[in-house]
Amino acid sequence: MGTRLERQQWRVRDVLSFAETYLRKHRVEHARREAEWLLGESLGLSRLNVYLNLDRPLSEEERGTIRNALKRRGRHEPLAYILGVQPFRGLRIEVSSDVLIPRPETEELVDVVWDRFPERKPLTILDLCTGSGCIACALAHERPEVQVVATDISEEAATVARLNAGQLGVDDRIAVRSGNLFDTVNKGETFDAIVSNPPYISSGDSLPPSVAMYEPPAALYAGKGGLDLIRRIIEEAPFYLCSGGLLAMEFGHDQPEAIEKLLHDSPHYSHVEIVKDLSGKQRFAVARLVGR
Repeated sequence: MGTRLERQQWRVRDVLSFAETYLRKHRVEHARREAEWLLGESLGLSRLNVYLNLDRPLSEEERGTIRNALKRRGRHEPLAYILGVQPFRGLRIEVSSDVLIPRPETEELVDVVWDRFPERKPLTILDLCTGSGCIACALAHERPEVQVVATDISEEAATVARLNAGQLGVDDRIAVRSGNLFDTVNKGETFDAIVSNPPYISSGDSLPPSVAMYEPPAALYAGKGGLDLIRRIIEEAPFYLCSGGLLAMEFGHDQPEAIEKLLHDSPHYSHVEIVKDLSGKQRFAVARLVGR
């Protein structure tokens, strides 16, 4: 691959075609789309501008950047880690191997919250297991009247979340704290909503190599059955919610019955819902704190 990409007068169209072929050879799904994204990010071009610049020649430095990125992707390292960015609800979220890569399904968790707070009014929201801060940043970015506290047990993840909040201009309304779930919440501090996309993979489950080999285990696994953190959130959230406050969480494909039971068995919740995502899969649990 190196000698081919070192040829003179390689244009964008040549590298785009080569990258797609290379990724297909290495069994990367959506090879064309990923080739477009890789070239666009490497060259500072939008997807449209990639096609408007097909005859643009690439410099030696640009070829080297793309060559290295293709080698990494050929080993099935996630593209988001290679490029250092992942889109989320129209935002550019910076990511590193210290944080879980934001998924498109998780974008819908923000809609789950807004659907239950249709009126635009001041809200305080706690985002547990914030990772890259994608949920917290989206909440604050979409509603300027919202204040968010975002926590993560990983200081490295908290650093990434602070970086994203700063770059997106919402750091004045997001307080990122490093600590284990509610341990960082101040005494007497309560919230209108608690949201979380916590680790929920069972310790015995197998994952695709691109996930298992590269994404942080602490952001994936949550004990046998994958409910360790979800169970703790359900048990402790009532002490940090305002009267009638909302709890909204994402969970795994095989967990809806167990989570619904945990919520129904608790005396603290009402209006328990299991919400499907846009693909029709049960993915989110929602409940309200019983009024005090």
